Amino acid sequence: MDDKQSKDKHPLDRYLQVYTRDEVKVFFDRAVTELERQDQVAKKRKDRYWIWGFIGALTVIVAVVLGIKLSDQTIVDKAHQLVANNPQYKVIPQGEAPGLYPNMLPIPGGKMVMGCSVGKDDIVGCRDTEYPAHLVTVKSFEIAQHEVTVAQFRQFILETDYLTDSEKELVGCVSLNLNQGKPSWYMDPEYSWHSSRFEISEESPVVCISWDDTQAYIKWINAKTGRQYRLPTGAEWEYAARAGSSTAFAWGDRPRRKFANYKGVGGADRWRYSSPVGSFPPNAFNLYDMAGNVWEWVEDCWHERYDGAPKDGSAWLTQCDKLNTRTRRGGAWDTVEASVRPAIRSKGGENDRSYVYGFRLAHDFIDTKSKK
Repeated sequence: MDDKQSKDKHPLDRYLQVYTRDEVKVFFDRAVTELERQDQVAKKRKDRYWIWGFIGALTVIVAVVLGIKLSDQTIVDKAHQLVANNPQYKVIPQGEAPGLYPNMLPIPGGKMVMGCSVGKDDIVGCRDTEYPAHLVTVKSFEIAQHEVTVAQFRQFILETDYLTDSEKELVGCVSLNLNQGKPSWYMDPEYSWHSSRFEISEESPVVCISWDDTQAYIKWINAKTGRQYRLPTGAEWEYAARAGSSTAFAWGDRPRRKFANYKGVGGADRWRYSSPVGSFPPNAFNLYDMAGNVWEWVEDCWHERYDGAPKDGSAWLTQCDKLNTRTRRGGAWDTVEASVRPAIRSKGGENDRSYVYGFRLAHDFIDTKSKK
């Protein structure tokens, strides 16, 4: 066969000289089957998001029909009135450090669409774990104005000689190794709540804290003060972070470095790592760093979706013993824009710790003025 005849032959003939026609047919059928399978997977994924979107939209419609304001200035006004009417509360100004104990502020109860809502949270992009959006009724409660600081945690350590999980296991906590070609997470023995490779101050949020460590701190502060502090529930945390807003972020539809410490696409802001608590403007409830800075542990056990979640704002405590996995909220200084939305949530084992994990406290609301 000369070169001209070789060029004139159909390209498939080259393969038919090696494989039989029946074998080629098998290959063809397999390829068609795989394409159909991929098409079905894509269709199912599209249908799933459409269903979630429909449920989220329906939830919003129901909320409107029931008279639930998705952006509620009244709730914000009530929060400010509670501070004014109860002398045990005070608002610490931006840039001023809290004392040795968390400064608690009252949050009035109300209703909220929790999770990813169509036309709101999904403007930036939602994770599967934020579905389905659902109505939640939250009772009045208190929450700390700031994340627990190094100074506050140090007071606990000085009085108890407690060793955190990072110190007990002598392996430190998780950090990002930037010295390799491809950044990777690893357990760094040089990291603990009081030691790190980056500068921390007494006003920095305490990090390298496991969920178990938060429970030890809470046990101490309750004995010290005679109160009943706890971690916020997932619903309380999101309700406080939204602060009556109806947008993807507490301040609007788009991420803005003015309001939160996060890395994002453009790289770190003036703080390469965590920032002192209260460095950014507070939300409408006068709470600092509900977006970014450090991930905050909440009371809830982890669930991949919101199916079956409590609707009364209580902690979701099913399967805790089985999974030993808890929930974190709010994003951190190393996260992308979408991870500082109020709806974002993530998981971690009860003794997991990282230089981006911290916490803040909550407490049941006690209206002392009404009891007089």
